[in-house]
Amino acid sequence: MFTGQFLSEIETAFGEKMSLCKNEEILKKINKILLDEKEDVCQAFCYLYAAMPLSDMQDYDPEVFLEFARHGAFLYKTYGKEKKIPERIFAEYSINHRVNNEDIVPHRRYFHTELASYTRGKSMEEAVIDINFWCGSKVTYRASDERTANPMTVYRTGLGRCGEESTFVVSVLRSLGIPARQVYVPLWSHCDDNHAWVEAWCDGEWKFFGACEPEGVLDHGWFFNASQRAMMVRSKSFLLAEKDLEHRKISEAYEVTQTRRYAPTKIIDVTLKFPQKIQKEGIEVHFQVLNYSYFDDIAVAKTDKDGKLSLTIGLGSLLVTAFYEGYYGEMVIDTQTESSFVLDMKESKGSKQVQKFVIKAPSISKETAKKPPLLNGEKASYYAKRLEEVTDSRLKREAGFFDEKRASEALLEFTKEEAEKLVEILKKSRGNFEELVTFLSYKDLDKEYKYQILLSLSDKDYLDSKAEVLREHCLYTEKNEKYPMEIWADYVLNPRVGYERIKAYRKTLRELYKRRNIVSIKEVRRLWKELNALISTRAGGLYGGLLLTGYEAILGSYASMKSKQILMVQVLRSLGFASRLHPIEGFVEVYMDGVFIAVEELNKKPMDKKLFITFEKEITWQYLSNWSISKFIGGRYQVLENLAVDIKDSKAGIELSSGDYKLVTENRLPNGNIFASQRVFSLEDKDSESIEVFEYKAEATDMLGNNFLTDFALKKGEEPLMLKSLSKDSPAIVVWLEEKKEPTEHILNELWERREKIKDLGLLWYFVVRNEEALKDANISRALSAGFPITVLKDSFYGGVEKLARELYTEPGLYPLLLMMDETATGLYGVAGYNVGTVDMVIKLGEYLHTKMSDKRS
Repeated sequence: MFTGQFLSEIETAFGEKMSLCKNEEILKKINKILLDEKEDVCQAFCYLYAAMPLSDMQDYDPEVFLEFARHGAFLYKTYGKEKKIPERIFAEYSINHRVNNEDIVPHRRYFHTELASYTRGKSMEEAVIDINFWCGSKVTYRASDERTANPMTVYRTGLGRCGEESTFVVSVLRSLGIPARQVYVPLWSHCDDNHAWVEAWCDGEWKFFGACEPEGVLDHGWFFNASQRAMMVRSKSFLLAEKDLEHRKISEAYEVTQTRRYAPTKIIDVTLKFPQKIQKEGIEVHFQVLNYSYFDDIAVAKTDKDGKLSLTIGLGSLLVTAFYEGYYGEMVIDTQTESSFVLDMKESKGSKQVQKFVIKAPSISKETAKKPPLLNGEKASYYAKRLEEVTDSRLKREAGFFDEKRASEALLEFTKEEAEKLVEILKKSRGNFEELVTFLSYKDLDKEYKYQILLSLSDKDYLDSKAEVLREHCLYTEKNEKYPMEIWADYVLNPRVGYERIKAYRKTLRELYKRRNIVSIKEVRRLWKELNALISTRAGGLYGGLLLTGYEAILGSYASMKSKQILMVQVLRSLGFASRLHPIEGFVEVYMDGVFIAVEELNKKPMDKKLFITFEKEITWQYLSNWSISKFIGGRYQVLENLAVDIKDSKAGIELSSGDYKLVTENRLPNGNIFASQRVFSLEDKDSESIEVFEYKAEATDMLGNNFLTDFALKKGEEPLMLKSLSKDSPAIVVWLEEKKEPTEHILNELWERREKIKDLGLLWYFVVRNEEALKDANISRALSAGFPITVLKDSFYGGVEKLARELYTEPGLYPLLLMMDETATGLYGVAGYNVGTVDMVIKLGEYLHTKMSDKRS
């Protein structure tokens, strides 16, 4: 199947991978498959092992990958040859089982059976468009945690965040032989979020589109404008199919830079400058953007022997940091104005003074922006109708997920209060309903175990937990009266530790460690030392986004540090000890004598330092929204994501361990720029620190956005009225309202309270509701009598408004959605959901526009 140089590369990489495998049972199965299968299947099978992260080889039975290999060989002989797809492209983007860090489950034959007809007699581009419409009829977007659900879970449950939707669509396309890959922005610069979408190889050209967001053309999506403002766009490759592109090997995958295909870019040079002569090759330099009020990586590159590196990047502001042999350097750079930078490496970890800086987001104008592909009127109407049909089909499918009769039968043994909570869980399980209702129906399990284990899981776990796996955790967990119920349920019975794949591990781990007599923290720490020594974390073979835990990690003797920490918690829970990862710093803890105690020797530092913060009044401070705290760990500042902060009377006290910290504030403006400040402080040599926190203020002229909007029709009475026509005479504010929902009620109350100020602005207001019934709501009715001009419009709340929300860089489906437009129908400001101060921001911007209009008229 494969030829020449490529086949030689596969054989070499396959041999290297086999030399790292310590699981003899897996090696035997691999050798048997290679003896039994046909040559083309063996080549595809060897390719999969040559390309896969070592954790895949240790975590899954070879039979799983044999299915991918057989299906890949079949597709290559048929579709691959028909469409003349290059062998490297086909191997990496059609045969490869892995898209990102999802759980691997067989799915290729299933999706091929469902959709094989979609490729017959069509161009590749036509097939991709039709397949995405099918995907949109099955799956819609919902935000969730960072664990990536597998394609079959996304399909069965009909939900996924963008990373899961794109993984699903890529998997479906690969099942049909169409090369596809996930492309993503690690973090946007102009808003607090990231995004992933899909590229498909169509007759020699990569085309992009939004996963499960079907349109009648490719190379388009709601993110069309947003991607032109990206600082970094990349894809992943596991055996590097396209060597001519800029790429860097990170963990066990290549990060391939795709930015120049979407956004204006330049190549920048960075040189590290040390105060003395020092070995400079291979030093990691981190390129970070400010997102959710903390700095995080969008790229990591290594220096050459002269301490230099080059990187292709978008045009905006970045924080560049590096750490080497006790020297640390950081600087804010602006790639819009400069191309070469020198980073001073010093012994300190940053200035102790408050630093203020403006983080500039990349910008585009109507003159420089790429023009999207357009459909003519007839085609546009056809695909708009198809989109409505897709939405109706998906909603009808979702309505059939919950079976009230089956649920009632499974909940007969539970109290009324318990049953009510379990019904909500079953509804959240959506297409995984049958697994959970089967689990609840097991007669050999104590009902308290069933109830408590389900309560301990996350919403995402309800979507893919298997009945037999949960059953194993209940059967091999003993009740321990020395623990309070909430400790026993959450930290003994609970199978979830971090974001690992939930397995049935208790029986095996209990048997493995049954002779250990653990009665004190000393024995627990000895067990951790043995486990840590048994499993290697040497460089190479591991892919950072994957976790290898359970008995497979022990058999393979090879796993990441985070995997080992999760495994230690799994072992302790299997032996009946309450254990967890520390919620802020992530090290292993065991519950003894009424408190959690650090297990790892390096993390025995107690959280006995105190940070006292006095916040500026008149600002609503929200952690990981407009401020954050990061700790210096492993050569860079890493955000404390789970820090719980209780602010009362503009003051807060936080318990931390000793170390160096950075506090950052973010004032994100509608145009995407950030007025930011940071302060570095140390808790190494003192017990406490006091800090005052202020917002770095911006003027109204700095706040205006410049968002291009796609026009769509609303209804005034029964007559259509285009969105962009609403501001033809004056700046306009359009608000989509959900009656009787708290976020809408809050913003309506603020509008009523500020009605006198709003009257003087001279702006046009539009309230958008679903139907006339909404106008009976007391809060909406009161707001309509506030004394400033408000026109009522109607909308379906899907399609156009969902695209609008994304064009404003807000969350689709989150209401109220507020849009402020100027006379050119440019989006100046947009916000979704309720945020304290939204109406005050509208007034501030409105006052500026009112003055601007008055000056223009005079």
